[in-house]
Amino acid sequence: HGAYFADDPRKSNGYANPDPKTTRRVIFYNKVLLGNESVQTKTDATLTAAPIDHHSVHGAGGWTG
Repeated sequence: HGAYFADDPRKSNGYANPDPKTTRRVIFYNKVLLGNESVQTKTDATLTAAPIDHHSVHGAGGWTG
């Protein structure tokens, strides 16, 4: 669980589970302040929070989840 943001709504659509009865999905359009971001270019399943001295994690290029 958590809050996940993408630069392209099609990416977000892939993560939004449809309602089983209506098949509708809900996506919120937001501006996001990342602060001091840790840019990750590869998947790191060991991350459970932003690294020390960082406010957020930004998955960039080759991010596969």
